[in-house]
Amino acid sequence: MPTLRILHLSDLHLTAQVDSWFLQLGLYEVCDEDILRVLSETIYDWRDELDAVLISGDIATTGRDIDLSFAINLFSSTAQSGNLRKDFQSHYKFDDFGKPIIIVPGNHDRFRSIFALPGGFSFDRYFEKYWNCGNKRVQAHLLPNDIEPRLAIICADFSLKSVQHITTPTGHPGQGKVDDTILQYLIDKTKEISDSFAECAFIWMIHFAPNCEGHFEIGKNHSLIDYNKLIEAAMDTNVKHIFCGHTHMSEIYSEGNGRVNIFCAGTSACLPGTEKQDKRDPKIHVRDIEIDNGKIIEIRSLDIPWDKDLRNFQVS
Repeated sequence: MPTLRILHLSDLHLTAQVDSWFLQLGLYEVCDEDILRVLSETIYDWRDELDAVLISGDIATTGRDIDLSFAINLFSSTAQSGNLRKDFQSHYKFDDFGKPIIIVPGNHDRFRSIFALPGGFSFDRYFEKYWNCGNKRVQAHLLPNDIEPRLAIICADFSLKSVQHITTPTGHPGQGKVDDTILQYLIDKTKEISDSFAECAFIWMIHFAPNCEGHFEIGKNHSLIDYNKLIEAAMDTNVKHIFCGHTHMSEIYSEGNGRVNIFCAGTSACLPGTEKQDKRDPKIHVRDIEIDNGKIIEIRSLDIPWDKDLRNFQVS
């Protein structure tokens, strides 16, 4: 039985504005530069052991040019938009990995301003190499190749399209929404690949954790509105596994009476602050996905936390 090894990352919150007033006020959690250096080196060092790297959203702190240009230059040495700061140096870019880097935008990637207005589209321009599905907001990746795929990672962007979709009294911008049109594209793409490749298994990747308020202490402000539609669609299409992020905390749980498994990645690059918050400490996640006859038999996960003293990711 083939086994694919995936490195699952999330919530990098890359920014070129570490000295900005809105960051110093603590309005956003942002990347730690030491972690970014180690992360890029780890991806390169593990290139022979991994089949792909998945990043489940919030790659940048905002969807403004200044943050997106910084973010894309960490990915690619051929990026033409902006440069890394002179005081930030990494031996490797993510592209040096040489294998698929699969992404989905998060709510921060869609913020049109520092005031977190949703609905931005600049991310699509900067990250066109990795995210090029246009208004459909659904993109599929076949592993290990397009000829005889064993696993399809199908990504869907459920970031809010407008402030009108926010349902919290305070207007908090941390929510997502299962848009019916995007959901139908997701279903159709799943069925299309299933009809073409009988030996292919499926994972859906989104940014927002379904029913996060029921599993994390973060409340409705960060909820995926109408998440039940997504779970019902997953059950109807026989998709049993969803990868996500958003909460900055790692957890594996189930929805749909145990029929859909949710693999929520913690932040991979943001330090939670001065208080001890073990659940929000940075982590990377190795997922070994065992497949047989077009079905996922098992996903074995290893969470590797950031060691603040050793300044490295260390297996506990």
